[in-house]
Amino acid sequence: MAEEKPVPKVPLLKLREDLQFTYQSYGNRPCYLLVDPVNEHYYQIGEAEYALLHCLNGETTLEQAITYPDADQLSLEQAMQIQQWLIFSQLAYVESEKGWQLLHPKTGLSQKLAQHSNLLFLKLPLGSPDALLGKLLPYFRWLYTPYFWLLWFAVCGSGLYQLVSQHERVISASSQIFALHNAFWLFIAWVLIKTVHEISHGLVCKYYGGYVHQAGLFFILFAPIGGYVNATASWKFTSKWQRIHVSVAGMFIELFLAGIAAWVWTYTDIGIANYLSYNVILLASVATLLFNANPLMRFDGYYILIDLLNIPNLYGAGQRYIRYLNRRYLQGRAETPLTATPVKLLIIKIYGLAAWVWRWLIVIGISIAAMYLWAGAGVILAAIACISWFIVPLARFFSGLSKDPQRGQVLRHLSLVLGGFALGLSLLFSQVFWAQEIRVPAVFDYAHSAIIHNESAGFVKKVAVQAGDYVQAGQLLIELENTELQAEARDIEIQIAIHEAKRQKYFKEQAFGKYQEELEKLNELENKFREKAKQVQGLILVAPVAGYVIAERLRELPDAYLKRGTELLTIADPHQLEIKLSIPQQDIEAFRARVGAEVQLFRSAVPLQALAAQLVKINPSASQEIIHPALTATAGGEIPVKAKPQQDESGATGELNQAEQPSRYEYLEPRFVGVVNVLDSAVLEKVRAGETAQVVLSSPSQSLWNLFSVAVQRYVQRLMDRNAGS
Repeated sequence: MAEEKPVPKVPLLKLREDLQFTYQSYGNRPCYLLVDPVNEHYYQIGEAEYALLHCLNGETTLEQAITYPDADQLSLEQAMQIQQWLIFSQLAYVESEKGWQLLHPKTGLSQKLAQHSNLLFLKLPLGSPDALLGKLLPYFRWLYTPYFWLLWFAVCGSGLYQLVSQHERVISASSQIFALHNAFWLFIAWVLIKTVHEISHGLVCKYYGGYVHQAGLFFILFAPIGGYVNATASWKFTSKWQRIHVSVAGMFIELFLAGIAAWVWTYTDIGIANYLSYNVILLASVATLLFNANPLMRFDGYYILIDLLNIPNLYGAGQRYIRYLNRRYLQGRAETPLTATPVKLLIIKIYGLAAWVWRWLIVIGISIAAMYLWAGAGVILAAIACISWFIVPLARFFSGLSKDPQRGQVLRHLSLVLGGFALGLSLLFSQVFWAQEIRVPAVFDYAHSAIIHNESAGFVKKVAVQAGDYVQAGQLLIELENTELQAEARDIEIQIAIHEAKRQKYFKEQAFGKYQEELEKLNELENKFREKAKQVQGLILVAPVAGYVIAERLRELPDAYLKRGTELLTIADPHQLEIKLSIPQQDIEAFRARVGAEVQLFRSAVPLQALAAQLVKINPSASQEIIHPALTATAGGEIPVKAKPQQDESGATGELNQAEQPSRYEYLEPRFVGVVNVLDSAVLEKVRAGETAQVVLSSPSQSLWNLFSVAVQRYVQRLMDRNAGS
């Protein structure tokens, strides 16, 4: 005989009298808006739920309530779930020995851990902005007139035309969006845009008569990513187009700002206005469409979607479908499927699955970002999140399963499903092979070039060449003057002459003790003189090879003071370029096997156009020397570097700051240098030295397990490199 499931004791409930209900209609589906005026919360419920709630008068039990008209559409299990929601949300009183009371939600270990996981997502309330918005509304009411819509279309359309007509420049500029020099302007643009975005939500809500309860700041990983405005009062609007207007208001004004920024960026040169406007373009168009307009996240796009589809609780329905799949197919329970019209049911299923996948992608991405951005603290935050999102739900599941009379059946079915999944996963990783693409950074550089640095500090006395001049090897380029250094050399030379005279005198007098002392002093002085003479000689810069002078600021050099090691000019043939690639150690075998073979080259200026190239050679040994500063993280490239100790003029060793010349930095790990030739030589006529690129090589097919292992190793190595570089 089957074991009967025990019926839990259901307490009596009495609905709070101050709750407000407003009838609404989503197409042919009527519903009610439940307003909690104390906690300023809004809930949308269906007719059946509304009928059930109005039966809860402190005398009617749940079993009796679900027999009343409309409420009889609910099962006892569904009614009990609504009962738990009412208790948890403090919307109903519970009968107890002390009378009718509002119960506080239980905060057990799992709930506390879940709350701690929200350290990754924090809100800082700053109070109600309703009064301020009321004062601002008269000045901005014109934004909601038909005339502004016409202006909006004109500005956004013309801005889009400007960007499309200069798409190559737009793509080229995007490579610098995360460069270090742009970080400040990116942050400023983000703060300005999101502030305007949230104010726009609040103003439109006020425009239709709503009350804005709260505004504040929103943090992810303790970094302020913008503000928020609680405009849920718009749910009381009977017109869905008014609700949609409130939801779309932030994106609407952002796109308008992006249109204006497109014009500013088009007609400004490199500088503050140019950097700021380009950041506004990307953040107010691409970013807002990817996140705010994304209906899979409960942001603006979601609320627009549910009003258009007339499905008020689409997210909740999708979650119930995911729970149904879990209990029916993963646990093997007999579950009642969701009931709805065929079209609505299809929408709920697609949305539920898509939102579930997207939510886990965001969770994993945020956890990885926490580890990357906050080092040790980020690892702790990610661990807390992992415990609350994975470990706690599993513990809660097995804890409930221990009291479940169907636990034997569930465990057998679960073991069968997980075993089949593990077998399929092992076959997938071991038997499926994939040819991986390996990308390494490259740079266009002068062939056979010589970079000229001054070996000694001093004032520029003479500049003997100009940019574009052709010079022979040994020809004078620049002459510096350092009177102090030259005086020190002469002083040492005089001291040498004095001690040499003393040495000869003591030798004649056969005072061999004093003779030996003078000899040691002479040796020390001669060593100092050779060092000073080398420094004096370093004041004269000559061409080590023949070629053309390539420089930008030679005219500014006369009478200027130069620190030791300043990069002054380059001698090379500007028409002879070669492409150098920097290969990490873990990829060297794949590249060595393809020397002489064809590879693909993608210029950073035109990243979508593949160029055919040939891998010519690879240096036999790795080095930490930087082949070109454009590849380094300090110049906006992707290779992390660190400062290396060097000798200054006085012989002291010290760490050098970022402003020093690039040769005083080195890679974190040794890297190999390769050379590729573009098969179409006409391409080299369109590029300049210093332009970066990506070389793509297809490696031999490997199992998915090998590719996964290598990817994990590279990720760990990047984290270690970053920590070492910082």
